[in-house]
Amino acid sequence: MAGCIHHVTPLPYPFEDKNMFFGLTILKKDVDYELAYQLNITWVSMQPVVVWFTCEPQPGVYRWNSIDEQIKKLQSIELDCTPVLMPINVFGENRTRLIEELDDRDILAFLRSSEAAEWKLYPHGETLQTWKIFLRKLVERYNGDGINDMPGLKYPIRHWHFLEEYPEEWLGDVENYVELLRKSYPIIKQVDKKAEVILLGLASNYARFFAFVDGFIEDEDAGVWNGTRYTREEILSNQRFQSEKEGYEYILREGKNYFDIVDIHLYEEKISFMKGKIRWLKHKMEEYGYTKPIWCIEGGGPFKIPEGTNPKHGDSYFGYYNDRENSEFVVKMHTIAASEGIERFHWSLTGTPTDSYWDGPWWVMGLTTYEREKKPSYYTFNIMTNLLHDFQSVEEIPVENISLYKFTTPSGEIYVIWDENEEWHNINLTLFSGENISLIPIVTNLTSTGEPFYLNLEVDHGIPVSRTPIFIKTA
Repeated sequence: MAGCIHHVTPLPYPFEDKNMFFGLTILKKDVDYELAYQLNITWVSMQPVVVWFTCEPQPGVYRWNSIDEQIKKLQSIELDCTPVLMPINVFGENRTRLIEELDDRDILAFLRSSEAAEWKLYPHGETLQTWKIFLRKLVERYNGDGINDMPGLKYPIRHWHFLEEYPEEWLGDVENYVELLRKSYPIIKQVDKKAEVILLGLASNYARFFAFVDGFIEDEDAGVWNGTRYTREEILSNQRFQSEKEGYEYILREGKNYFDIVDIHLYEEKISFMKGKIRWLKHKMEEYGYTKPIWCIEGGGPFKIPEGTNPKHGDSYFGYYNDRENSEFVVKMHTIAASEGIERFHWSLTGTPTDSYWDGPWWVMGLTTYEREKKPSYYTFNIMTNLLHDFQSVEEIPVENISLYKFTTPSGEIYVIWDENEEWHNINLTLFSGENISLIPIVTNLTSTGEPFYLNLEVDHGIPVSRTPIFIKTA
């Protein structure tokens, strides 16, 4: 009928006020979606990666197919996602030259090269306006308002990660990042007032050094770099370190009005580093007059290399990887992150291939191998999410020489406990006196047929404790 206006009902966002703590990283193969579905998670990090260079090959020409496909597959198993915005592009003759320079290399791999900064691929000059138009169309396509939405969109995309990790050498000065953030943030908010922008994540090794030199980590091993332990004073006297620290602090200070969520990357060689990193970041935000939610969009451990290898990443100073410690870190890191107020925490689903740029620890930290074989940590992750998936609160209970945490869940209180002893031993805790309790061990080994091996633990003259965490459920 002429003059009649068609009103389209906006799509509801199904994760409002829901515990969204447990997440995984990019799902790359069809089998990954099934593996993730079995683990009772709620979100994925770093997916999809929105590379402007790929999505807009020439001004006004858009290619959404890859992003659409990934979002449809993630939403088919009811997962939230956090797309990473990579605002890199060039047009005309310069684009032709860059494609020749790439020589079949992936554009993201090129950004890690020494010559990438010379290209100034970030939006500036004539390309800035083109970026703004692209960003508006991108957010509009996935905001679920019923106008120009992706066909088949089930619910809105609410979170946009503005670059993946600090530092990003190709971007040049940190002033470029803050200026681009300042110009992009209001566009995202105009298109979707409920959308949230996530700051680029602070790299884990930088977080460790920043927290160490400012006194938030006591363990002197936090000063180790390439096998050598440095003092706080030696690190502070390093000009590059000072520059990087001042750069990130500049972003937190000058960019504070242009993001909603802070991201910190937590790859841990030692559990003793983790709290200090998070507390340093909280302290810095408070110093600059604000507090904002903190997510961990990249995390895992132990950040150690397999014995007998010599990869680019990782440091043999901290020892070598083993599956038992990997399972232990799954529980310890998620528990500490939750108790420190991290709202969402990530873990890698799979290992990386042997020829990957992300080598060493990334080969082995995942819950499965690169061939998608389930490791002990996969089963441990599943135990953990089944017990804690909708937890309402968590608190650390002070007990000397013991790590003890209490989660409040819809089904009751769940405790997590461990200490630093290699062998199991019994302790008496008045907290559990007279309680009808059950012990739930994690999986640290597989049987000869590849099945999970479960320890038989009993309450006998006390609670069994070791460096391997266990769950305690009270009736």
